[in-house]
Amino acid sequence: MPYKLNDRISNLTPYEPILGEYKIRLDANESSLSMSSEMIQKIMEQAVGVDLNRYPDPYATDLLKAFGSFYDVSYHNLTAGNGSDELISLLISTFCLENEELITLANDFSMYRFYANTFGRKLSIYPKRKDFTIDVDGLIYYANSSRAKSIIFSNPCNPTSICLKKEEVLRLVKSVDALVIVDEAYMDFADESVLKYVNDYDNLIVLKTCSKALGLASIRLGFAVSNKTITKALHAVKSPYNVSGITQHIGTVVLSHPEYLNSSIEKL
Repeated sequence: MPYKLNDRISNLTPYEPILGEYKIRLDANESSLSMSSEMIQKIMEQAVGVDLNRYPDPYATDLLKAFGSFYDVSYHNLTAGNGSDELISLLISTFCLENEELITLANDFSMYRFYANTFGRKLSIYPKRKDFTIDVDGLIYYANSSRAKSIIFSNPCNPTSICLKKEEVLRLVKSVDALVIVDEAYMDFADESVLKYVNDYDNLIVLKTCSKALGLASIRLGFAVSNKTITKALHAVKSPYNVSGITQHIGTVVLSHPEYLNSSIEKL
């Protein structure tokens, strides 16, 4: 009998991004700013020191320290990923079990649904209000009554841009038994981050990306910020060399220049 793909993947179609040269790419929300020649020179100076015949640092220590310094969090609370997409995939595939309910919101980042469906997770979609704001009280009630184990959403939201106040995010975190994953990919353009509160809760993970405000989409680099217990578990389930040496070096250089990053964020 010939091999047959399972039903979960047989009807999937590959992601097809829009191709072509465009100064501004709102479909992918890439930075429209070209990197300065000075920064490129600093990157090249570091990149030539990468031992291409060796595996990269599995702990990405220098990179984590640079990220931690820029965002004022301890590097002990960080996990680096091959883009935040890898971390989303990792969290849904390993922290969520097949018989446990995972909640995401509508409208929100489509990849949460994609990975949940790909891994066969029990997914529920909680609707937002007509103005695309989140009914936090309703979400808390639904999560507790359904005994959901995980909640994932973006803040500010992709695609609506609406940002939930940090006080409301934290009220959600402390009112449910579920793991709350807050994707702060666009928080560089807002001021409601809950990064500094990860050690105060046993059920909070914050995701960050370098692909948007930091202008590093090409190197595929993201981070998970969480308490030390969750961070240890993330380090255990991720691939040991998941962030390349080149990416680590480039990320470390750029994250070590806060004046450059802050200037870019202001321009964007």
